[in-house]
Amino acid sequence: MKTEGKPKSGKTWKQGSRPARDLDRELNQAISKPGFIQRQALKAHLEAGKAYEQQLKAGQSKRKRDARLQAEAKKKRKEETPVAKGQFQLVKNTRKIQHWSKKARAELMRLPTEQYYKEIKASASK
Repeated sequence: MKTEGKPKSGKTWKQGSRPARDLDRELNQAISKPGFIQRQALKAHLEAGKAYEQQLKAGQSKRKRDARLQAEAKKKRKEETPVAKGQFQLVKNTRKIQHWSKKARAELMRLPTEQYYKEIKASASK
């Protein structure tokens, strides 16, 4: 770069009469662009990475789906078990339910009518 003394504007950091396109040309020549083969290799590498990421996501979603189905089945079995085994108490005075704790009220459930007549009425008639 050639300096030509102090510029007319008084801003010493500016170049004299050098056009900006010359600077751009020098910068572009200094930066080497990747060739076609390098670009293709980079593209293949990125595509392989994306494919691997998709494979991992598919495996993860499959594991989550299996775990969810298994948990739902377990929850369903857990709900059916006490009713089938007959592990329940009959509440005759429903006014007492008001004084129960919130957790106890949440566990309260209605016995199906057919099971009520099958279990309770049959044992009462004996």
